[in-house]
Amino acid sequence: MMRTSLILPAFLFLLVACETTEPGQVDFAWSGAITDSSFSVVFMPESAGRFDVEILQGSDIVFNRRIESGDSLTPIRVDITSLDASTTYLWKVNGVTGRATTFSQGPFSFDVAVGSCAATGSESPLFEQMALREPLFYLQTGDLHYGDIESDCEAAFADHIGQVARSSTQSALFRAAPFSYMWDDHDFGPNNSAGNAPCKRVAISTYRNYIPHYPTAFGGVDDPISQTFDTGRVRFVLTDLRSQKVRPTYDPDNSCIRTSAGTNFGSELHLQWFFDQLIESKQQGKVVAWVSGIPWINAPGGPNYECGEDDDWGGYPEERTRIANFILENDIQLFMISGDAHMVAMDDGTNAEGGFPVFHAAPLDRRGSYKGGPYSHGYSREQGQYGWISIQDNGADSLSVRFSASNLEGNAVLNTEGRPIQSTFAFRIN
Repeated sequence: MMRTSLILPAFLFLLVACETTEPGQVDFAWSGAITDSSFSVVFMPESAGRFDVEILQGSDIVFNRRIESGDSLTPIRVDITSLDASTTYLWKVNGVTGRATTFSQGPFSFDVAVGSCAATGSESPLFEQMALREPLFYLQTGDLHYGDIESDCEAAFADHIGQVARSSTQSALFRAAPFSYMWDDHDFGPNNSAGNAPCKRVAISTYRNYIPHYPTAFGGVDDPISQTFDTGRVRFVLTDLRSQKVRPTYDPDNSCIRTSAGTNFGSELHLQWFFDQLIESKQQGKVVAWVSGIPWINAPGGPNYECGEDDDWGGYPEERTRIANFILENDIQLFMISGDAHMVAMDDGTNAEGGFPVFHAAPLDRRGSYKGGPYSHGYSREQGQYGWISIQDNGADSLSVRFSASNLEGNAVLNTEGRPIQSTFAFRIN
């Protein structure tokens, strides 16, 4: 019988002998900030130890990084770059696995799942339903949780974000597709919150640390988390309309008389950034997908509007008209994706100041409600529904955007007249 022996090189033996750190446990992990050549993974250690982050293309490991985490457990972000376009990668962090597909370069077709308004830590099967349909990414347009946080800020935000990420059904979606997210009121501060929310700075820092987001347009501790990213010939513009919001003031003796106009953008600098994104998109031949947490269609004196109620664009008519006029005057090809209101609703631009299509997708699991309107394609306030956006782009001088929605049974969402809330819109490429 022949006996063989394994001789380790001296440096490898030293490495093995010095390896004393135990593998750490992962509390949760998700991916985001996807582009045609990169994406990011953010994971939260549950215990101190070593963490191996691996990226695989098929069976090949294309990225491997070891990270040591001490007893101070904070989120860890890993940016993976120099990837191939239009390629599916598997990411792994100490046994937690997920999938991300990089964007194609140039025009291409893709699907996006979209939703808002889910109870903290929701276990709704809607998330698994979305995961099975394999969207390119999942877009959360607000109310990721219902913390309504205004005290014990750091602990409260960490707790609510953790409950979301650890949900069995939500984590299934976060592992199946990258995650893009803009907050609204309940997940930024208390109900109907504005820029004076007591936990504002902690909300902003928590978002930047815990969420695998795109670069924010502004970097200060009090600045908005607004951001953009390009997916083929569509530019998604996510506007933070909560952390900078300044509410209008009213006559103390008559709540129907405003003494000052408010602003959702909060400053001229923030609004000008938005306008610059619209102009740049047009110059680069891109259609704009504007994510606005609050409803656009709601004129003063219209449905559901009451004196002193301003938690929608109807309460900011001067700013809304200014934006609408800018879009019309510059011939911006744009559609809006919105949350906040607990309904699926669609308008073809007939009732929208500015004349662009509007699509609401909610509630994921909260009670239904109706806000704003009227909507050309109607609405549904059924509990348990999400939106689906399909972009068809073959590189011609236009692209099409199809809006639709599904419920808990996997069926098309119907409006109050029994017709599916779905339609396709064509947009020119300037």
